[in-house]
Amino acid sequence: TSSSTSSLTSTSTSSSASSTASSSPGWISLGCYTDQNSPRTLSGASYSSTVTMTYDTCKAYCLGKGYNYAGVEYGSQCYCGNALNSPGKLAASQTSCNKACASDPSNYCGGTWTLTVFYYNGVAGSSATASTLPVGWSPVGCYTDQNSPRTLSGASYSNTVTMTPAVCQAYCLDKGYFYAGVEYGSQCYCGSTLNPPGKLLATPATSCNKPCAGNSSLMCGGTWTLTTF
Repeated sequence: TSSSTSSLTSTSTSSSASSTASSSPGWISLGCYTDQNSPRTLSGASYSSTVTMTYDTCKAYCLGKGYNYAGVEYGSQCYCGNALNSPGKLAASQTSCNKACASDPSNYCGGTWTLTVFYYNGVAGSSATASTLPVGWSPVGCYTDQNSPRTLSGASYSNTVTMTPAVCQAYCLDKGYFYAGVEYGSQCYCGSTLNPPGKLLATPATSCNKPCAGNSSLMCGGTWTLTTF
């Protein structure tokens, strides 16, 4: 659960978006940077999503991959790195980052060959994300799931490349839900309550035993089981 609607549709741009907001603890907003095809300003791991991209989903993805820099580009692209590569540089005009985030039109996620860049001043890497959840989240346990009703029946999506608990948590929080659950390695479910007949299992190690698609050192549920937060 988190101490802080349900359809998967990409959102349109908004003139009231911001390009500098950063509410994630440990992250610092660096501004709008130029990018190019080779070398990328951030040349580590990357992925794109025209449905779920926000600042927080990109930050969670990069942190889980062991990178301290995260940058969002063209509304739906996420780039990671441990350094800002030249010739990338702070854009002459910060309004060059003017593309609304795919899943959060109140913020700008870069633009055309421009990155909204953030730096994490803590410790990145899978060991950090495995042992410490994002601030405000606590583990609930391994729960059973079923087709109808889902144990978590709010928003949902799947990603066979980037899924981790932190990515799912960021998605659910962005959608207004306080429960997040990962299932079968790549599926994310959100909700405001845990619906019956879903129930807590006494053997999470053997029931929620599917490695996460985005970080194989973490478990993301199993077959009809949810690792729940």
